[in-house]
Amino acid sequence: MLVIHKKVVQNKNYLLVLFFKQSKILVMEFVNAKIKRLINAEFYQFLFLLLDIIGKLGVAKLKVTNKSAELSSIVSRLLVALSREKDTTQTSEMNVSDKERVSAFIGLSQFVKGIAKSPEANTRAQAIVIKNYLKTLGTGLTRKNKQEKSALLSKLVNDFIKLPSLVSANAAVKTQVFITEIDIKNKAYIAKYESRNATESSNESTLESFVSIRPEAEKVFEEMLKLMIGRYETNIEDKVDNTDIITAIEQINQLIDKYNQLVKSSVPKKPKKATTPIVPNVNL
Repeated sequence: MLVIHKKVVQNKNYLLVLFFKQSKILVMEFVNAKIKRLINAEFYQFLFLLLDIIGKLGVAKLKVTNKSAELSSIVSRLLVALSREKDTTQTSEMNVSDKERVSAFIGLSQFVKGIAKSPEANTRAQAIVIKNYLKTLGTGLTRKNKQEKSALLSKLVNDFIKLPSLVSANAAVKTQVFITEIDIKNKAYIAKYESRNATESSNESTLESFVSIRPEAEKVFEEMLKLMIGRYETNIEDKVDNTDIITAIEQINQLIDKYNQLVKSSVPKKPKKATTPIVPNVNL
């Protein structure tokens, strides 16, 4: 009778469940891939590199020939959609507006960082309020997908109107020129985005969009990983060498880790004590 000892190892990204018979690992798992959070270009690149790893190791050896071919076909469709969406005039105009709104946000962030070093106590304290608020929106705004940027920047403008602490800080630090610029550029982008979508709906209704293909790609990606884990377990039962699949799992996990780090860089930081900024009392 086969006696298996189970060990759960905590990793920063996932729980790795290992089954041991004496000193040999019997089961390996893939890292939890946060591919839903990748922007379109990164999503395509991730799957392209994944297929490259599998292709070099040998789809026949890994016994994923059919699933690899299926994913490869989907990736080709993603590339067509990505290229088409990048090449349209409306998309080019959207990209300009996107850069402008990001530039306005960066201008606000850099301005506030400078004022936060002011020798005047009240001004410095109010700048810190805004600085801390901006941290709650997350880092790496430039690599977030454009819909996320729209939502975050709309929230920023709204918060500067409604939150008393930000209203006071805005007046004291004189950041309204940046808030106005962010609002104008963000609304310009949203208008162009909606216009492009309307045009594509009326003139290109038969063409696939990148977003519409993504769920299919995610599904096949997950199915292929499960298939590889299944092959690994079958090989153990049949006492077949697992070197090729172990190598594939290790290399794919390294790829997943790399892209998970991109996702991690855009996760908003939670406020330490309060959901709204607190103005320090500088009159004590």
